[in-house]
Amino acid sequence: MITSISVHKTIDKSMNSLIAVSTIQNNQGGDREGKLRCIHILKFNHQNNQLALLCTKDFGLNQAPKSLYYWLDFNHTYKGQNILFAFQNED
Repeated sequence: MITSISVHKTIDKSMNSLIAVSTIQNNQGGDREGKLRCIHILKFNHQNNQLALLCTKDFGLNQAPKSLYYWLDFNHTYKGQNILFAFQNED
């Protein structure tokens, strides 16, 4: 289940936008009870309107309950490098 999404939009349509997606592995106790599972970084190509997976960070199956990332912010850069801020619930 997806818990949060953030997009790093590019001003220039010739450049690719980046998308960060956070997921949880279960939702038995409701939206805020899930266990953090993965963050996926995708690239959106404006030229052909295609998505491509760049990387995945898999946190494994042994995460604490309520460990989900409930907010992502992918709107910042530092020295030309994209920065992803991920705010985690509980642990």
